[in-house]
Amino acid sequence: MSGNRRLFEDGLHLLHEAHRQGAAQAARNDKTSTLPKLKQMLEAGSKQNIVQQKRLDEVFDLIGIRPDPKKDPAMQGICDLNEAEIAKHRNAVDRDLINIEYGQVAAHFYIARYGTLRSAAHALGHAKAAKLLDRTLVETRAID
Repeated sequence: MSGNRRLFEDGLHLLHEAHRQGAAQAARNDKTSTLPKLKQMLEAGSKQNIVQQKRLDEVFDLIGIRPDPKKDPAMQGICDLNEAEIAKHRNAVDRDLINIEYGQVAAHFYIARYGTLRSAAHALGHAKAAKLLDRTLVETRAID
């Protein structure tokens, strides 16, 4: 397997698990948020993570591999930092701001990862996979 193919597949595996991690973090953040609009956004974000993870399953099918769940260390770091900041603050406004901040950090993580994987899919000749990855990239940019 070429280095490019291995990087592409590794990125897909990590991103697949990052969606599970992100959905779980959004659900935890929903419990510590007080703003109704923020709670709605976190709920929608959690659901969107699941939809996007299922779309990644289609990408796996298209390229002929199965998801290999391994924690994404970058997303784990985002989640850990989010949790650590929430633990330090009891003020509701502070917690809402922290949840907004880390939601943005996660969104930018997804934008970077999807943009890279879309380009890799094109380079490897996986046009249909690239189209699915681009669809999620466009959705994520719209949420940002």
